[in-house]
Amino acid sequence: MITKQELVDILEQLYRSYNDALPGTTTSRKQILTAWWEVLNDLETNAIKQAIRHHQIATPTFMPRPMEIRILATDLTNPNPPPTPAEAWKTYLEIVSAGVNGNWTPTQHHPALQKTIATLAPAKLTNSGKDRDFFLETYKQNLTTWRIQQQPTN
Repeated sequence: MITKQELVDILEQLYRSYNDALPGTTTSRKQILTAWWEVLNDLETNAIKQAIRHHQIATPTFMPRPMEIRILATDLTNPNPPPTPAEAWKTYLEIVSAGVNGNWTPTQHHPALQKTIATLAPAKLTNSGKDRDFFLETYKQNLTTWRIQQQPTN
C-alpha cells in the first residue's frame, strides 16, 4: 500500500509535470492531499505510478483526477481487465455473427460484457451506428456498475 509521503511525492511530481505546483497554503494543500488519499490509500505505489503514466500518454493535456487514476490502476493490475468499448463491441459482433452462422459456442467474458450481452441478446443488434451507440451506452453503464461493486467497503 502507498504511504502518505509516497503519495505526496507522486502528487508533487504530477503537478510539476503539468507545469503547476501543489497549493502552498496549508488548508488547500491538505484538502487536495486528502481527496487523493481517500481514493488511492489502498492501492500499491507502483500501480498508481503506472496509472499516472498511462493517463499522461493517453490524455497528456489534462491532469488526472483521483478516481481516474484509481480506475486505471485497478484496470491495469486486474488479471481480467474489462475490455475497452471498442473491444466489447467487436466481441459482441463476433458472437452475433457466430450465432447467425450456426457455429456459436458459449464462452466466458468479463462480467460487465457478459451482462451487456445477456441484456441485449434479445434485441439482435446489427452493425448500424444506432445499434453500436445503444450497445456502447449499455456496456458503459454495466462497466460502471461492475466498478462500483469492485470497490472495497469501508
